[in-house]
Amino acid sequence: MAFSGLSACRQGSKEPTTYFTRKDFPETKTLSGVEVPLEFPGKRPLQFNIVRDSLAMITFWESDAYFVDVVNLHNGRLIRQIARRGEDSAAFVSCAIRYPNPADNYFTIHDITKQRVTKLVIDSMLAGNDYQGTYYNLPSFAKSPALYGSDTLVLFNSYYLKPGKSPMNPNSKSPVLFLPVANTGEEECMRIDSLMKPAFFTSNVSGGETLINLEKNLMWVVDNYRDQIVIYRDKDKVVKRMTGPDNIRPDYEQHSDSSVYFKDAEYYRAYYPGACTDRHVYLLYLGVQAINLNATRVERPVAVLQFDWDGNLVRQYKVNEYLYNISISPDEQYLYGTTVKKFGAPAKLMRYALR
Repeated sequence: MAFSGLSACRQGSKEPTTYFTRKDFPETKTLSGVEVPLEFPGKRPLQFNIVRDSLAMITFWESDAYFVDVVNLHNGRLIRQIARRGEDSAAFVSCAIRYPNPADNYFTIHDITKQRVTKLVIDSMLAGNDYQGTYYNLPSFAKSPALYGSDTLVLFNSYYLKPGKSPMNPNSKSPVLFLPVANTGEEECMRIDSLMKPAFFTSNVSGGETLINLEKNLMWVVDNYRDQIVIYRDKDKVVKRMTGPDNIRPDYEQHSDSSVYFKDAEYYRAYYPGACTDRHVYLLYLGVQAINLNATRVERPVAVLQFDWDGNLVRQYKVNEYLYNISISPDEQYLYGTTVKKFGAPAKLMRYALR
């Protein structure tokens, strides 16, 4: 598929799928974490993202004038507030931070309500209160936006769902799409939306993220709900497909309005957003399937699975806490995780020594 500047990955079928289990990792280590003592009187932290082992970017369940507090990781001192709340063009209505690689000099904020992503250079953000970054509009079906270099966005296509041999939507044969930043004007995004014309609305059951290594020309596409990983080279050439460690296969049902849901309102979750360095990929794995959220809690111990960029298994880390976001230190000595006993309660920041 290619129209309006939008392009897709090639979905060749020649590459066999490699299946792996937890036992296939050459080494397994159980991590014992320590809480990083950060206090926010009157606020309920939602998520922590750690920058350069020295800063913490925190979002909250309820926000005041700004969505994000940037604090000194070592003493908790507030350095800056960013992502001003509001309706004008420079403000945010919602805020989801992604900073997967500690070597990057920028992070992104996805405003899911406005459906746009903003790139913020870290040093510019720290230099002054007036810095607003650069934002790009997104088509309505785009999830988990990331920058591929300086001139292209890579988007997870929420209309992509392939429960069998063929995708449900003929116009959505690829899980990820590439959009030049030059084509992110509001009118252009609306035109892209009008051309997609999905037969089925699959956003409730599709999702994933990308992890990118420009030096190696590799991109990982990691599914949220099925434990599937696809590795691409040069944007669109599939070099490896992996499934594991549990081979999760959701069941679906179609409703009368052509929307697709998990069968019997059951819940599945394979991977949460991961992290990476120039050497390794760290995937945060929950691994729940076909559970009733009204009767079973999703907050349970997780695993962090370490790979090299070619998809070779390196190490499995068992974590006794429930984590739903992680950061990695530049030297890969520490893993940071956002944990909570029950979703909705104030989150805590944990630090784990990997070595």
